[in-house]
Amino acid sequence: MIPSLYIASRIIRDRPFSYYSSSRGGWNWKIYLKCLVIPLAINLIYYIGYPLINGCVGPNRLTIPFFIICLILVPLQCIAEEYLFRGFIMQTLGSWIKIPVVALIIQAVLFTGGHMYSMGMIGILYDGIVLGFLAMYTKGLEAGSALHTVNNLLLCYFVALGLGTSSLITIWDFIPGILVPLIYVMLEINTDGLMKKQMNVV
Repeated sequence: MIPSLYIASRIIRDRPFSYYSSSRGGWNWKIYLKCLVIPLAINLIYYIGYPLINGCVGPNRLTIPFFIICLILVPLQCIAEEYLFRGFIMQTLGSWIKIPVVALIIQAVLFTGGHMYSMGMIGILYDGIVLGFLAMYTKGLEAGSALHTVNNLLLCYFVALGLGTSSLITIWDFIPGILVPLIYVMLEINTDGLMKKQMNVV
């Protein structure tokens, strides 16, 4: 996906491809890894508490190959989606439409359209808005990519362990999808732009 975006950016020629990563002009792995910590901690609380309250819903199918494949592919998939929706689409729309919130909402709707999960689409739209806000607030894709990666990766392992299901959406399933991004954003805002300082964003 990212090579395709590179080609598209060369066709449009509105900015260097590196600026789709951040206003700093490139991707920063150190920032991405730092940003994994908070959503990982919050999600683990939920994923440990869920089976204690609800028990297992299926057999454990987690295998070492599956664990390794997810560990490699899920972060790449999440980062690629951030490049597409919050990097290429939102930034391109933002350069055409001078009202940032319009570009944010459009990319969130398109992001939702790419994830046809019935009732779960409400949560996907919410995630798209939050991830778009993070990209705008931090002026980069690392923070949103970290949140996106942790959410998808732990969900894969959670379902594989038989502790949850990806087919039946319940109100309880919305809790991590709503609270984790909200807490993550609030922690960033209430720490006086700590993430911004780490990223050297003015």
